[in-house]
Amino acid sequence: MISLSIKRESIKSPFYAILIKSFAKVGIFFRISLYEVK
Repeated sequence: MISLSIKRESIKSPFYAILIKSFAKVGIFFRISLYEVK
């Protein structure tokens, strides 16, 4: 449900989609850093 709403919003505003992509990249790097620390 959440992913569908995000897709709809991204279609309305590309800037919102860019923000989602940047947050996703940050989350991935954060997870990698956490795994490296452990």
